[in-house]
Amino acid sequence: MRRRLAGIALGSTLLLGTSACGGPTVSEVGSQLQRDGSEVLTKAVETEAADGVKPTITEDGSKDEACPDGKVKRVYAGSFPFEPNSDVDSTFDLAFKSVLGQLDNERYELSRPPDSDDLNRREFVATSKDDGNITLTVTFTAGPAPTFALRGETKCLSS
Repeated sequence: MRRRLAGIALGSTLLLGTSACGGPTVSEVGSQLQRDGSEVLTKAVETEAADGVKPTITEDGSKDEACPDGKVKRVYAGSFPFEPNSDVDSTFDLAFKSVLGQLDNERYELSRPPDSDDLNRREFVATSKDDGNITLTVTFTAGPAPTFALRGETKCLSS
């Protein structure tokens, strides 16, 4: 099972673009965020959710959000319920390994490992390696209605 989970990888490629100031624009990075966020969430549903469950997308990464410095960022967020399990630690561990296996190791690195203090909630953060322009935060919550939540965010960039 470990091999199967580790073998799942993002198939998308990073589109590099430059703006007048030499870096990628929020539109370019936002498009990558949409692809990566959607793929991670879809694959997680396939491996972690009950049959027939579809993710709820709360932010699709298509809108610019103002930053204090006059730049803008994009956000992709979604969640889905997953099967309750009495062995919460095992459920969290398997879900974490599944999602980590999806993140293309060439492009993302674990920037904050899962916190294991809380028995009902685990969270970890992965950041794009190339320039850190994308951060993906994955949160697993246990209890009577366990959930998987993904929030991806670009840095504040030029539009």
